[in-house]
Amino acid sequence: MRKTPFITCLPLLFVTLVGFTAPAVTQAKEPPNYRALQKDYRQFLMRLGFEDYSNMVRENRKRNTGAGAASEYVLKFNQGRYGIVNFSRELAILLALKLEQAEGAEAAALKEKLARLTARLFSLRPMEPPTKFPDSVLSVKASELEEAKIQYLVDVTKQNIREHTDTVLSDLYETLYGEEALKTTLATEGPTKEALLKELHRIRGLVERIVEFTYLDSELGQTRYLGRALATSLIRHARLRGDAEFEKTLKAAVKREGLRLENFVGDTLSFTDKDGRTHRLKIENGDFLNERSIGPEAGEITWGARPGLSNTLRAARMRLLGNIWGLILPKEDFESAQLGAVDYARMRLSEKRFATKGFSHVGMANVLEDAETGIKMTWALDNYPNAMEGGIRISGILEQFAPAGEYMRLGVSRYDPKKFWDFAQSQIKEHGHQEIAWIGEKEFLDEDGETIETARSEPDPWKTTISKEEFERLHSAPRSQAAEWYREVMRRTTDHIRHKMLAEDGVGFAYGFSNYKGRLYCSLTVLMASLQATGLELQPVQDRWNIIMRVMKLFNAGPVKDMNLDVRIIAPSGFLWQPLVDKKYFVEYPYMTPYERARAIMSPQILAMNPKMTRLLSKLVEAAGIDETRIAVYEDELMEKIEASLQGEITKRQKSAATSQHAGAPSTSGYVSACSRLLK
Repeated sequence: MRKTPFITCLPLLFVTLVGFTAPAVTQAKEPPNYRALQKDYRQFLMRLGFEDYSNMVRENRKRNTGAGAASEYVLKFNQGRYGIVNFSRELAILLALKLEQAEGAEAAALKEKLARLTARLFSLRPMEPPTKFPDSVLSVKASELEEAKIQYLVDVTKQNIREHTDTVLSDLYETLYGEEALKTTLATEGPTKEALLKELHRIRGLVERIVEFTYLDSELGQTRYLGRALATSLIRHARLRGDAEFEKTLKAAVKREGLRLENFVGDTLSFTDKDGRTHRLKIENGDFLNERSIGPEAGEITWGARPGLSNTLRAARMRLLGNIWGLILPKEDFESAQLGAVDYARMRLSEKRFATKGFSHVGMANVLEDAETGIKMTWALDNYPNAMEGGIRISGILEQFAPAGEYMRLGVSRYDPKKFWDFAQSQIKEHGHQEIAWIGEKEFLDEDGETIETARSEPDPWKTTISKEEFERLHSAPRSQAAEWYREVMRRTTDHIRHKMLAEDGVGFAYGFSNYKGRLYCSLTVLMASLQATGLELQPVQDRWNIIMRVMKLFNAGPVKDMNLDVRIIAPSGFLWQPLVDKKYFVEYPYMTPYERARAIMSPQILAMNPKMTRLLSKLVEAAGIDETRIAVYEDELMEKIEASLQGEITKRQKSAATSQHAGAPSTSGYVSACSRLLK
């Protein structure tokens, strides 16, 4: 069976912060309302999407004994992966509660420090991996070379994670206590020091997992879960006290890091296009999100998936129809910075507008709001070919779903509520409520987890989750209430993706556009969520395969021989070119060189706020006598994760590239992806 490359989900660590006074750390009593405040912050963050997805999956796995092998793999992966949300939420609560306990000058100083810490957490990204292997590795025997390379990358990665953890922990304690207070505490014995050391062990465990995730999850590691959770908690604190100045302080601190706070908290995105113009896009729940990647998979899907005939002219006017140039020009990986003339020309031409029409991936915006404070959090929901089997992602739009540099273009669109209401009523009149949303096929796996191809398929339907009574109640809204109806339809659809598909069904990615139950490609995920949760089709005019692909399939020619062209195709741009669209925004990102792209998601070095604090914490850790057995267990566990992540990335790339099965999703460009490319 396959190794499972996932971030192990630890039990949540609930810790009580030590009080803050100078010059020493003093142990503060837990205030009478501490637990109530803790609960309030937790419920607040959960309303904004920081839910306990790991526990949802765990409970569903106990009940869902009939899940297929592939779905069980995805569920197990999701259970571990989304522990990052818990770690980030609980650490943010601890920091916010520290501010709740502070008063007067202490509170004012702590606000400044927390604002700076939050800004640094938004900039959290891995250190750059090695770009080449040392001679000591390359000189080993040929039969041992691959193992030596992997071991070298594992050792470097472990060291990077360890150093990065120390830096983040140092920044956190510099914010909470400061160097002088810790020096005084280190020099004394007593219950205060013991409490501080106990706290240090626990908080370090949270920080370790968060940093580890940033390095080892290529498809979600760029999403700043901790920064988002902390920023929203601090803004909540400010708004409940009418402290507008604190919000300005936080915004200014983030700006000094070259970032915009509104891109992490709120419902409005702000960014600069290729012409230097600043755009502000207000996002609504259920908006369709599109991105155009740079690699060859983008040219494949934009050329292969076409609009229905009545939508073709509209698609052409919007420059959404891919062409042959998008197929032959892009080259995903250039092996050397010393490019030949042909490769250099291909690299530059492949990023010109004439060769990059259309979008290559689609998801949905999920905008969640806390009614008490009006604070909003915007996520991107999509199905991505990660962890080999793929799965639902909950990510940040501009830091993960479509960051500038890694992607060329971002698109945001939404339907006109009244037009969509009219289309919905025509569906209801035609067939009413349907119990079956889609007819899939049963998938069988061998002992290695690989799909067994069978001569005859066995139907395995996707059922609707909305009851007949709910269906009739939902769609009984009059046309005059189309806007409210539309919001409810989109709420049900996005909730279905975030809860049902991620935490209960274990939906994976449909490589090769397979029709297996439990697997969906990106745009079919959006459609399926609507079909299951609301009973509604989203395309009045269905898309089609390029006729040339049909001809190639007849002769089993090229990569299409391994693709399923019998399944219905919904193009990534397939919701954009529908006549239902009311508003749409296309933004072209500035060009970045490969070096600039790498620098945007990885850092050459990580510097602490106060390097002396890092050394002080090392002394504290040493003085605490951390259990050496625990360190050994963690080291072994970390090694397994790194090796599994590397192998998973390699396998995924092979699986995608061998049969052109990207289905529009690009290869990732995180830390582990860079390591796997080095192994190639």
